[in-house]
Amino acid sequence: MADRKITITEAELDVKIRKTYIRAINFDGSHPNTAVALGYALASHGSELRETGEPYIIHPLTMACRALAIYLNEDELIAAILLHDVAEDNNKAITELPVNDIVRRAVEYLTIRPRRNESKLETKRRYFDILGSSITDPELHGIPLLVKGLDRFDNLRTMGKLKSSPERLRKNLYETQYFLLPLLHKGKSLLPQYSNQFQEITETLTALVDSQADLLGIVFSDEIPSDDELAKILDSKKS
Repeated sequence: MADRKITITEAELDVKIRKTYIRAINFDGSHPNTAVALGYALASHGSELRETGEPYIIHPLTMACRALAIYLNEDELIAAILLHDVAEDNNKAITELPVNDIVRRAVEYLTIRPRRNESKLETKRRYFDILGSSITDPELHGIPLLVKGLDRFDNLRTMGKLKSSPERLRKNLYETQYFLLPLLHKGKSLLPQYSNQFQEITETLTALVDSQADLLGIVFSDEIPSDDELAKILDSKKS
């Protein structure tokens, strides 16, 4: 009987390698939330694909591996990374997530919930205010903000690689420059236990923003633009 060949795509291999790496941190049972979150994220994202054609799950897996590479290895933080898009993209109730309350709260902070008659600028400003409040939260100690920094880096990297929606990229660059990066600087100064990690995320994200802004001909001013200017950018219907 001839041997059957088992083929695996590069994307599938990437997923498998990342899953194995993340599972390994729970070898001693020290990361129970991560272990459960990994299985839940895999099931929730299922066959979803990114715009690149890769399995969607590669996004949170890549974020988690990047976090571990810069010594962000707390159980709740890695679990929050794995679940950060589950509620927003899959209509999962946060109260149903099979993790502890700290992870659930982190995911709640990371989930955008527009309000009726609220502009995109108002939604984004409220969202980043909530993320900023996690810096001084005694339970969360900045976990949602760290996750958001890793999330934005991976998303901008993907958008830049596709080069298919300059207007969407422009919105994200402005949002990152004027809302997210200032919060990351604040996190670095107020959370000394994560100073090096905030520095690493800030530096790599800044370099990515600057390079992509150059390609789009964007020149950021030192002062934050007026609400009218930001609204024109963030509320634009162009894609």
